[in-house]
Amino acid sequence: MSLLAVAGTITANNINATSTTATSVFSGIVQVITRFIGVISAAFTPTTEGEIGIDTTSNQMKYYSNGAVRVLSPVLYSSFSYATSTSWTGTTTRPIGPAIVGQTFVSAACFTDTGTVQVSINDGSNRMNFLNASTTVNLNALTTNNSFTALEKRYVDLGTPASSPTSVSCTIGYTIDAD
Repeated sequence: MSLLAVAGTITANNINATSTTATSVFSGIVQVITRFIGVISAAFTPTTEGEIGIDTTSNQMKYYSNGAVRVLSPVLYSSFSYATSTSWTGTTTRPIGPAIVGQTFVSAACFTDTGTVQVSINDGSNRMNFLNASTTVNLNALTTNNSFTALEKRYVDLGTPASSPTSVSCTIGYTIDAD
């Protein structure tokens, strides 16, 4: 018995079409192909070991492994903090490291220890949306000048405090750009 798959076509050589072996083999191949390609639907929830698919509601790739639903999210997260022993009165520019690969920043959530401070992420010339960090964490969409190419420098400007914060911490949500 032999099976051959060429350009999406499965052919069988020397298999008796009436045998249960042939039926089991083809059934197994269809099951493997279906699970490998996966399901694409809203609110997809895998329930069988090895099942994989994309939940179009949350844009997550979900799969079932070791008795539980696992998730691969398209958004990754990175954090940075800045603190000073005295509150700042001007703007402080801090490098936050270069992008290793092309990235698009999609959201930022920041907070301060007291008061508010303006946060601006940039590449040295192009600025993303300004946001105000305060003691209340807010999720902010980043939609303007929010892409970085591989090895591009990234900075954050912290300034224009409304009171006297001495620290700020932010978490950035980003996606990896396709090559």
